Amino acid sequence: MMPKLIVLALLLGCSTASVTRAHGQSRGEAYIDSLEKALVAAKSKTARLSTLSYLSDWYLYRDLGKSMEYLEEADRLGWKSWKEAYLIAKSFGTAYQIVGHYDSAVYWQQLAHNSAIKAKNTRYEGITANNLANAYYGLGKFDSAYVYALKAIGPAQQSGNRLGVAISKEFIAIMEEEFGNIDSSISYFLQSAQLFQALGERNFEAMSYLNAVKPLANIEKYEQCLQLIEKAKKIELQEPDPFLAASLWFSKGYVHYAQNDYADAWRYLDSSYQLFESIGAQHRLANINFERGRIKHAQKAYKESAAYFIPLRKELEASKQWLQLAQLYAYLAEGYAAQNQMKEAFEAMLKVDAYRDSLQFIANQSELAGMAVKYALDKSNTELRNVAQKAAATRKQFYAGIGVLLIGLTALSVIIWLISKNKRQTEKLNAQLAGQNALKDRLFASIGHDLRSPLAQSYAALRILRRKLQGTPELEEGLARIQAGQGHALQVTDDLLGWVALQWGGETQLTTVDLQEVVNKVVLLNRNAIDDKQLQLQLPNEAPPMVKSDAQAVALLIRNFLTNAIKFSPAAASITFAWGVAEGHPWLSISDAGKGFPANWLGDLQELALHNERLPSEQGSAGESGTGFGLMLCASFARQIGTAIFLEASDGGGARVRMVFP
Repeated sequence: MMPKLIVLALLLGCSTASVTRAHGQSRGEAYIDSLEKALVAAKSKTARLSTLSYLSDWYLYRDLGKSMEYLEEADRLGWKSWKEAYLIAKSFGTAYQIVGHYDSAVYWQQLAHNSAIKAKNTRYEGITANNLANAYYGLGKFDSAYVYALKAIGPAQQSGNRLGVAISKEFIAIMEEEFGNIDSSISYFLQSAQLFQALGERNFEAMSYLNAVKPLANIEKYEQCLQLIEKAKKIELQEPDPFLAASLWFSKGYVHYAQNDYADAWRYLDSSYQLFESIGAQHRLANINFERGRIKHAQKAYKESAAYFIPLRKELEASKQWLQLAQLYAYLAEGYAAQNQMKEAFEAMLKVDAYRDSLQFIANQSELAGMAVKYALDKSNTELRNVAQKAAATRKQFYAGIGVLLIGLTALSVIIWLISKNKRQTEKLNAQLAGQNALKDRLFASIGHDLRSPLAQSYAALRILRRKLQGTPELEEGLARIQAGQGHALQVTDDLLGWVALQWGGETQLTTVDLQEVVNKVVLLNRNAIDDKQLQLQLPNEAPPMVKSDAQAVALLIRNFLTNAIKFSPAAASITFAWGVAEGHPWLSISDAGKGFPANWLGDLQELALHNERLPSEQGSAGESGTGFGLMLCASFARQIGTAIFLEASDGGGARVRMVFP
């Protein structure tokens, strides 16, 4: 896959050179000669450090080894106590990012960012924020990356750094592409190109054109791809730059690969590889080799494709590129299956599942990261599923052929021995898969529990803050939006926990359930939400009947139905609990004074669930959002413990949920 940060890799190193240009210095050979002479003439520590920062920045993408020599000299001078330490720290961070060490890049760019803030240099505050966004993106931490991209805009505008604004737009385009907003991504790339053009930054303008090539190729707009590549080529001819030239070859290779023109794709990628290697841009070589492997795989040269894929595994694992790892192992699985290496194919498919699980964990850690990861998963699911089906079909054919051969060539006793051995291996594999599924479920549950507590606390804190800020409509409106988002995330987390509990399955633990105790605990858990709407709870005076059921499942059902009642109740309304025994069956109901269930929902919830995988999400009385999964989860749990649930209209026109226990 084509890397998203073609242009930002170059832009990371541009800031210091742009500053010197503002002082009237050229960025050509005359400029670098003047810096070398200035370094020789510099007598003071400050003058030497300033010149070293410009030199290291200039050479980052031209000669990384030489850049590091200047940084090491700055290290010997003790640059960290220098008032402009952010210049050196920024170059260290960029150097680490060039070689793909994103954790170290984050450390140094954060040091540079803090130093710029301390020095009250808004220009470099914006520059280092953009650099941090880039480094976090390399780690796959999309939420942090997006936050720092947004942080960069204000300081850039405040300091008049139009280049910084252009870089931020470029990064927004990259994130839009990650989220699957292809048209928006292309639009932002072309906007940033116009900004760079207006600033006279022709190389960066060219890189923006090239960065737009991948999303255009993915929607098969090849003619427009070639037009942008031609624009970039004209700029490169006017202002030669090795990184830009290498990126040009890579873009051409990507377009030819997308059009299944493997011969030309290979030729362009090979030229790109040699150029990137000559300038020390090692982080780009892995991407090129991944594309080479995909070409060989498409040509069914599976051994040759594996020779490119296998060396990339450790590097992709180190940079946490889970999606690319899942794709890599999917290709390997298909290749192994085609060569009748069934054991290796099966192990590769297990890896595909494991890395896709890792992506799901990321998707549940934050709403923003989830958007990116879920888009990536959706985008790759069809391809990976097809690979898995091909591997499975080939494996079945292989075993069928072996079976026929053995029947013809061996005695019945040998066949029985083989069947017995195969059974033991299958049982062992099934046990391993069961263990992996159990581990996955425990991890999901752990993530859900770890997320719910801080989400609930922040949701409550926002509610209190809104009350204190009444009378300031702008702030209150903004906080209301944030609170709504937090409430939605909290509901998603609760549904996730419910889903995991359902997936664990197993036998239900039947015990005597005290409904009064369960209701008290659920009410206590939702006390903040009840108080926030000034709702009144009405509980029966008589003791509830005892129920023989699974206590955890009963608590989940009551919690879900009470949460819905709170959500749809208007302020200062009443929520009524009732219980009793009818025809030997204990029952419990919860009624609210909201808008009630739609007419086509009324009746047995199990019947409703049979015809729906997910119900439309309804907004609450205060605009609260939902997921549409809650009632479906309740139907599944009720079925598991033999409990009937009926959706009814309450006497006051609201909704009533009635649970009838076995």
